[in-house]
Amino acid sequence: MSTKSLLRAPEQKVLEAAKTALLVARGKSKLAGYGMNEQYFSKCEADILTASGFKTDEELSKELRSITNQKNSKLIEAIKWGEAVKLRLELAFPDNHEVAEEFPTNFSKARKSETLMLEVIPNINNLIDKYAAKLKEKGLADDHKQKGTAIAQQLDELNKQQETMKKTHPQYTVERIAAYQKLYDMVNEINKTGRTAYADSAADLKVFQSPWQTSEKKDAKEAEIKPQQ
Repeated sequence: MSTKSLLRAPEQKVLEAAKTALLVARGKSKLAGYGMNEQYFSKCEADILTASGFKTDEELSKELRSITNQKNSKLIEAIKWGEAVKLRLELAFPDNHEVAEEFPTNFSKARKSETLMLEVIPNINNLIDKYAAKLKEKGLADDHKQKGTAIAQQLDELNKQQETMKKTHPQYTVERIAAYQKLYDMVNEINKTGRTAYADSAADLKVFQSPWQTSEKKDAKEAEIKPQQ
């Protein structure tokens, strides 16, 4: 699904134009004859509030990067946590290769995969339980297992947040664009009606001119000279 904006003006400009159009329209009594009464203006106000409440693509991307960075930091923490157990197993059983081989063989791959790490941590915790006394002799903290469980929970939550954002970002952007398109149409509607209602007033006609006439003319000109594909 494409999330490219089809608006013919920047969103911030559309928002400011909508606020200005609403402010001007509320002071023009002749517009009431075209159905632009307080009920209409209240709806416009609500639409402006809705659009302004959306986060920009830049803000969403920044949030996603923040979650990704947190997840990567937590993965590094998990690696150090697992290495602490691996080293103490080696120290506790220097001549017993069978114990050393009980340590998850996919730990190396898990260094680059939070999904694998989430599978590995419980297996390492089982080893902590199984060899608790020996590991403690080699300096493993009593709460090391609990720390591993906490890391896994945090890593899992960050991973879910990341995946949710990736899935919902496109639809969120579509809804934001639709909200701004509504404002764009509202501005055009108010200005068009104003030019009709105040056709005999040069001063009023001026305030009801399109705020994006220049960009509209530019778009039209570019469309005329653009070669057919």
